[in-house]
Amino acid sequence: MPGRQRVAARSPLLDALDRWVGRSEPGARCLPSISVGYSDSRAFRDAFPDCVAYGFFPYRHMSLELLGELAHGRDERIDVRDLALAVDCYREVATELLG
Repeated sequence: MPGRQRVAARSPLLDALDRWVGRSEPGARCLPSISVGYSDSRAFRDAFPDCVAYGFFPYRHMSLELLGELAHGRDERIDVRDLALAVDCYREVATELLG
C-alpha cells in the first residue's frame, strides 16, 4: 500500500530502550504496540527511509487516562517528573548507542 511504513520490531534502538526500561523498572520490558496517536517518528521515517524511529515516551507519574486527555490536546501538558524521566532515558540510550 502506498504510504504504509514498516517499522522494525527489533532493532539496536529498541534493545537499548528495553535495557533502559529494565534498569528503571526491574522486571519491566518494552513491547512493540500500535497507538492511535501520532508521533513525529512517522515524519522522520518518511524523510529518511533507513531511519529507525519509535514514538517512545516513558511516563511513571501520569495515568494512561490522564495522559490520553492531556497529550496533544488543547491544553497539552505532562508531569514535569515524567519529562525528567524521558530526558534521562533519551540521554542514556543516546550515550549507549552513540558513545
